[in-house]
Amino acid sequence: MLTAPKANNHAPAAKTLRISAVLPLGGHGQRILAGAVERFASAKRLWSLRPVDPNSPLIIEELEQWAPQGVMVLSTQTDVIEWCRRNGLPYISLLGGRDSLGEHRFNASIDDLAVGKLAAEYFLHRGYRNFAFVGNGNYAFSLERQDGFESTLRAAGSKVHDFIHSTPEFEEQPKPRMLYHSAMAQWLKGLPRPTALFAGNDWEALAVIQACNENGIRVPDDVAVLGANDDKLVCRLCLPRISSVKLPFSRLGQEAATMLLTATRSAKSAGEPKTLLLPPITVISRNSSVEYNVVNPVVRQALDMMRTEIHKPFKIHHLLQHLRVSRPSLERYFKEELGETPLVTLRKLRLDRAKTLLADTQLNNAEIAARTGFTSNIRFVTAFKQMAGVTPGSYREDLQFEELD
Repeated sequence: MLTAPKANNHAPAAKTLRISAVLPLGGHGQRILAGAVERFASAKRLWSLRPVDPNSPLIIEELEQWAPQGVMVLSTQTDVIEWCRRNGLPYISLLGGRDSLGEHRFNASIDDLAVGKLAAEYFLHRGYRNFAFVGNGNYAFSLERQDGFESTLRAAGSKVHDFIHSTPEFEEQPKPRMLYHSAMAQWLKGLPRPTALFAGNDWEALAVIQACNENGIRVPDDVAVLGANDDKLVCRLCLPRISSVKLPFSRLGQEAATMLLTATRSAKSAGEPKTLLLPPITVISRNSSVEYNVVNPVVRQALDMMRTEIHKPFKIHHLLQHLRVSRPSLERYFKEELGETPLVTLRKLRLDRAKTLLADTQLNNAEIAARTGFTSNIRFVTAFKQMAGVTPGSYREDLQFEELD
């Protein structure tokens, strides 16, 4: 049980706010809880937070014994939500699908359509033409990520091969999971090569890579794999390690705690119903996905030069001199392979490199600018904000906040 520091002994006695968090204590549940604790710790009132295992057979009894004044609960825990309603308790519904948002007064969730869209853009930018999706049809988040992924690719003129199953979670009921692995392995063997595959979460991505490794399918050469959630442990459970869409679970916990603090002050101060959908942060690239999938040798050479010279403020005319090709020809080759000009690709490579340095080092903006080919700190910050939508400092703060434990 987590509690606020004790108040000054000379201060008047204050009522402690009791909160229950019905969340798994590992993975994204731990990150949501960490964000909530960070927010409660800054509140100017005494508080005590008790995590409750969502799989406990005595979950209602535990809640009744603790008698919380507010509850943070997964949207799938309908028994807990009904208990809150019967007792007139404010609750925050967490990680609900879009179809369920209207059922609750307060919602805090991930924009899963945007997660799928980001995954599609990640692969399109890297020149892939064959795409696949693996997900669980039992879960709204998986279906919405599939929808965002496939609708983005349809708009780009591409189709998606999908493998949708309805088996239990990874750690439960091993026999159905074994049958699922066997069926998925056969499906993977039939995919065109190379294929860019987006999995509904990191556990699905792990199952895909394990099936590929066991059946002679090369990752990422034959099948490039991208997961979602960026669960650090799961992403390291196989080789190659899993690339993943990083999601703002800690920020979600912080925002949910803010809603609950408001809702527990009084009925009048609870305010209007509120729904919060947080977009994904970024894609964390690891070895399960390759940077680019191109055939044209001129484009490959250009990309190699861009990557090796990324720290230099070179321009496109330097590429033309090195490759001995005209600008119209180079632009035509890039449009055919990547759907964009060489200049746009170069800017994206600089941005990707800057994101990596912001995530993995303590370098300041001026130092990162010097390592990514920008001639000044101001040019770097301006370009980063134009392309990423936030300043480098805000991007780093978001990443660091997600590492709360």
